[in-house]
Amino acid sequence: MFFKKNPLLSVITPSFNQASFIEETIESVLRQDYERVEHIVVDGGSTDGTVEILKKYRLKFPNFHFISEKDKGQSNALNKGLNMAKGDIIGWLNSDDTYLPGAISKAVESFKKNPLCGMVYGKADFTDENNQPIRPYPVYPFTLEKLFNECIICQPAAFIKKEVFREFGGADESLYFCMDYDLWMKIAKRYPIGYIDENLATSRLHSQAKTVREMNKIGFLEIFKVSNRNFGTVSNHWVWAFAVNNFPKGRFWLLENLKKHSIFGPSPKILNAQTVTSNWGVQDIAIQLDPTIHTPVHTIILQKNNPNERYMVLIDDKHVRGLKYNKDTIEIPLGFNQSDFQLKLIPHTGGGYRVGSSSSESITMDLLLLSKEEYEFFRHLENGPRKIKGWLNEKRTPVPKF
Repeated sequence: MFFKKNPLLSVITPSFNQASFIEETIESVLRQDYERVEHIVVDGGSTDGTVEILKKYRLKFPNFHFISEKDKGQSNALNKGLNMAKGDIIGWLNSDDTYLPGAISKAVESFKKNPLCGMVYGKADFTDENNQPIRPYPVYPFTLEKLFNECIICQPAAFIKKEVFREFGGADESLYFCMDYDLWMKIAKRYPIGYIDENLATSRLHSQAKTVREMNKIGFLEIFKVSNRNFGTVSNHWVWAFAVNNFPKGRFWLLENLKKHSIFGPSPKILNAQTVTSNWGVQDIAIQLDPTIHTPVHTIILQKNNPNERYMVLIDDKHVRGLKYNKDTIEIPLGFNQSDFQLKLIPHTGGGYRVGSSSSESITMDLLLLSKEEYEFFRHLENGPRKIKGWLNEKRTPVPKF
């Protein structure tokens, strides 16, 4: 590990079509009171005037560099900048964010006082399109437990030793949204992390920002992925936030995605399902479960195409009672534990239930097999997601692997 007296610090700025903001970002770097700074902008081939702005700054400042070419996304751009960087410390400043005065000198001083740290970070504010403060970013003094629970580090207010950044292969290019959170987790499990109790940066919220545009669609699911990968589980905070923000998509969609990330432990999984539909709409489904997963199936959730659908349900030719009909789903209690079974759905035709001859047509049913814990979560969502926080904290105790 270094420490030089005055180490060079390289600021890397991934950019694509951010002409409205990038000049303010560059100026925030140039206004820093620390002299040994290089600024590298890695542009993805902007067509909105960004390149003309970058050319202007390259002519004026010898320590300002940029490239503009197609890339594979933000992580790829960041890694290109990392390969170009000559500094001992890396600042990662997106093209719509800014440093506050003195941010870089405070980061360098923090490294000097704490030379074993792999990274240091400070406080930050969310700002609007005009870079006016909206509210503080939820930054807290560092512990692994807090980082597991939520992302307590604001990316533009974080500074990383280059050798540490490279040790982990840079940013994960398979991630679109939370490559920063993934990196914090990796670093935190191996190195001390320093906290600076001062505001260092701003993080701009605007209509085209990924934080605003993609959090619900992509962000939470990537957080589940990297939390499981780095800690072996996902915090209740993220599960609750995911449910609250995506509740309009329906309980079926929520549980479908929670199952994929084993939020309530190993989840029953269909290995194979063969469906045959008769002329009268009877659906006969032969279900084979994944034998490597030993969690019993508690309830089958069937997604309805219209709210008036009604069925007689048979499992291995035995009539199932106690069906629960919701607006868009049917709850089918299984009542036993076995690896393979035959599910038959006989539709109500208005005058009763009718069974016709089979056709060769095969369709895929939208159904979920839920464990007991998954089903309890499904039921608690019935009255809306905001009331489930207490239930989660009572019933689910994730144990992260630190």
